[in-house]
Amino acid sequence: VHQARRDNVADVAAKDSSQETLVNGAGLLLSLLLLPLLDGRPWLTWATLVLLLIGHLGSNLAAIGSLTLTSLNRPRLR
Repeated sequence: VHQARRDNVADVAAKDSSQETLVNGAGLLLSLLLLPLLDGRPWLTWATLVLLLIGHLGSNLAAIGSLTLTSLNRPRLR
């Protein structure tokens, strides 16, 4: 059950903000670790990009799949 069902949008926004901060920090650390390894190796750069894109799209697909929309109707689809 999502927190917003109980009209607690502020809690949802706070959790989203803290998650975004954590993800940005992890991305920064990962990029600092990978940059020296990828320098001058275009094939490895492309392979890393494809791997990270697949992971990103897979996690977004899993997040969307976990949603339960109990009040979807035609006016909300527009």
